Amino acid sequence: MYPQILIFGIPSLIVISLFLLRRVKNRKTFLIRIFVLILILIAASSPYETVQVIEKRKSPGVLFIDDRTNSMSVFDEDIHHATYQLLSVIGKPTVVTLKGDGTSLGDTILNYASANSSIVLVSDGNNNQGTTLEDSVRIVSRMGTRVYFVRGAVVHNDLSVEVVGEKNVVVGNENVFTVVVRSATIPADYDLVVSMDGNEIMRDSVHQITEEERFDVSFRSEDVGAHIIKAEIIPEGEDIHDENNVFYKSVYVVEKPKVLFITSTQQSPLKTLLESLYDVDVSDSVPPTLDEYLTVVLDNIPADALTSQEINVLRMYVAEGGGLVVVGGDKAYNFGEYFDSEFESLLPVESKPSTYKGGRGVVILIDVSGSTKVYDILDTEKALAINILFQLGIYDHIGVIAFGTDAHPLTDGMQSLSGGLDLGALVDKITRLEAGGSSATSLNKGLKLAQDFIKNAPGSKHVIIISDGAIESVYEPTLKQAKELQKMDAKMHFVVVKTVQPIGDYAEKLMEEVGGEYYYVSEGWGIDIRFGEEVKPE
Repeated sequence: MYPQILIFGIPSLIVISLFLLRRVKNRKTFLIRIFVLILILIAASSPYETVQVIEKRKSPGVLFIDDRTNSMSVFDEDIHHATYQLLSVIGKPTVVTLKGDGTSLGDTILNYASANSSIVLVSDGNNNQGTTLEDSVRIVSRMGTRVYFVRGAVVHNDLSVEVVGEKNVVVGNENVFTVVVRSATIPADYDLVVSMDGNEIMRDSVHQITEEERFDVSFRSEDVGAHIIKAEIIPEGEDIHDENNVFYKSVYVVEKPKVLFITSTQQSPLKTLLESLYDVDVSDSVPPTLDEYLTVVLDNIPADALTSQEINVLRMYVAEGGGLVVVGGDKAYNFGEYFDSEFESLLPVESKPSTYKGGRGVVILIDVSGSTKVYDILDTEKALAINILFQLGIYDHIGVIAFGTDAHPLTDGMQSLSGGLDLGALVDKITRLEAGGSSATSLNKGLKLAQDFIKNAPGSKHVIIISDGAIESVYEPTLKQAKELQKMDAKMHFVVVKTVQPIGDYAEKLMEEVGGEYYYVSEGWGIDIRFGEEVKPE
């Protein structure tokens, strides 16, 4: 592009160098410096054409989680090797093998996941330690990571039994426990025996036709103290693990708690229910001392029915660990003049009449212009957007827009989770976004579409921009559009993602102009948008 540098500059440098070479002491160092100068001149002359190169990334890394814990012994062994061989066709995966009795699938996924990768999980899905499988998949999906589940064919049968229920029960009450029997294959035949302290309370021969069968077992104990429930299955067919055929559950029987029930009527259905479960004293007022009671229940009592002395007795009782249950009705809470009363100060709620103001209206704008591809920050932007989505509540109305040289909606206007927004589908749309077009960032067009989205949104209004902040060329029209949003009482938030080359402070300046919030981040985690007070049903 600048041939004159090659034609005149380099020959002139060579001639001058030869002249000076005779006068310098360290000729070797001198010649090296001259050589470097020649290379700089060649680069400055730009003897090449500028071309656009589109790089297609190779397939991201694959993590193969191979569950070989004991519960997998009922499945076809070949599934492990076959899955590994199939994955090796596209490149050898990283392999993590789980062994032993416990299975911590969720923790393993979180510990080994990386952004924009794939995880292939060969397992039965039995996760009995640490983070749940559902939570771990939800978390890594925000990083653009996909999890694939492979389950082999069941070739062996295994039966297991478990007892589910409370660990503490009240003496004299009818208590129900559930015996759960699971079978890897169906049908399955077995005898089920349940005993309490060695005394048989249930025996049944079962032909099970579902993978899980539940049996309710009830008992009543008049003896305070520890008791043991034992459930045992005796299979008639194949059962490869007999150690899970017996289950013991410890139950502690306690005395009936003493409860004070304060009511203005003797016909309360709640009183009848409580008397069947607890040792209940009934009164129409609060006594001077409550030490003998585990809990005090106020049944539909108005605030003016309680004297200051009674409220103080309740206050001291609660402060010392006593339980207080306040049951509503036509004379309680906002019907009983609780609001701003002395009695209300005891309660964790305010008794104002309920009003619904519509939640928040939140529009998220994601920059997909060419500059985000140059600086390789789009994945971070997408992770930030998904992270923000998961901060929002069921009452919030959400809109998402992608902008580059133009603005494109990812949602059909403003939608809420309670109104049918498919959050999973929206997250999938965001993860599939690709940068393209020129490096121009037409944020003003994105804000114009955001204005159309948010103008009829209920509650407080927020516009969140996620970008590299390269808005210098469109700063004036962007500022104009931002001020229009400001007139609508929309709060603006500009999240700038760090780039390898500083872009300028135009995003921060824009937020100063319109009273918005400015955030500067380097990764897609940890951003906490300062929404202010959430507006929701009281």
